[in-house]
Amino acid sequence: QADIRRGRTHEMDCRFISLSEGERVSDGVSFRELVVELDKEEEKNERGEKIDNTRLLFWDADKKAPELKENQLLRIRAFGNYVVALETDSLKGGSEGK
Repeated sequence: QADIRRGRTHEMDCRFISLSEGERVSDGVSFRELVVELDKEEEKNERGEKIDNTRLLFWDADKKAPELKENQLLRIRAFGNYVVALETDSLKGGSEGK
């Protein structure tokens, strides 16, 4: 039932890879592409192949993007692929992208 209440919102611990300079539009919202890698041990599928832990998320282009360093640890709350909140060691308590 927790999934029903939370809907498509989920949290993830990850490492920052990149944030695009350019903007795209999806569902009438301008966003920048945020690429992260999930911060967990390397996983393999049933055939022993490495599972890709890279994720493409969307950062609202109307919000100021935080200054992030490559491989910086992040905690992200997202709705689908849209970032709702981002927390780093320097942004304790989270950032709503203000």
